[in-house]
Amino acid sequence: MNLTPQEKLARERVCIALDTDSVDQALEWSRRLSPYAGSFKIGKTLHAIAGLEGRNIIGEIAQVGGSSFLDLKAKDTPDQIYSFSKTVSVPGVYMWNIHIHDKKMCEAAVRGAHEQSQKLGIERPLVIGVTELTSTETSDLETLGNILTYDESVLNKAELAIEYGLDGIVCPASKAGGLEKIFGDRLSYVTPGIKMGDIANVGQKQLYEPSDAVKDCSKSILIMGTAITSVPAMEQQAHRALKEIAPYVKAA
Repeated sequence: MNLTPQEKLARERVCIALDTDSVDQALEWSRRLSPYAGSFKIGKTLHAIAGLEGRNIIGEIAQVGGSSFLDLKAKDTPDQIYSFSKTVSVPGVYMWNIHIHDKKMCEAAVRGAHEQSQKLGIERPLVIGVTELTSTETSDLETLGNILTYDESVLNKAELAIEYGLDGIVCPASKAGGLEKIFGDRLSYVTPGIKMGDIANVGQKQLYEPSDAVKDCSKSILIMGTAITSVPAMEQQAHRALKEIAPYVKAA
């Protein structure tokens, strides 16, 4: 299926979440959906299973024309994160993420990615900081003793991401537009919680339609999982998503 120029621009804003415990199924989804998505999200479970099976899932996704977002949400000592950063900054990885924690940890992540990318002669992947999960809300943070509301915590961590030198943040699509008004192009905004009609990932509380997400935020990368992969005709569903967001996407 041929995409219009606007739909091709929209394709670069879509990242498909490969939320499955089967490497073969993940690669089948990647093959079928690569015409409609610029990247694919590999979470902890799939990453672990691929490693245990001895599969280079990043390389196999690259072979079908996609790049990988390693959604491993790392958090550790600066030394460990520095080593982790060098391990995951490899060809085929477009971006990867860590929790926004202390400054030394975040700076170690960026430093490791920079050094490894220079060594390999590749473009440095984006290092993205997680603000708050889309599965949580203010009451959950209160239970953990957080004195900030959900929105306040997301804003605070976005400010820290800039201070710590991160390339962007993971935040709910419904919050990205407001954050972009404050921080502009100093951050990229990776936005899970995208639904299409009544179809959304189980357990997510912060939800948004794809067209609204792109209208609100000019630098958002939309993470779309169940809204596409749970539909039998997933190619048509993915194309529908591109059609919805294409009118609001502008060239960089």
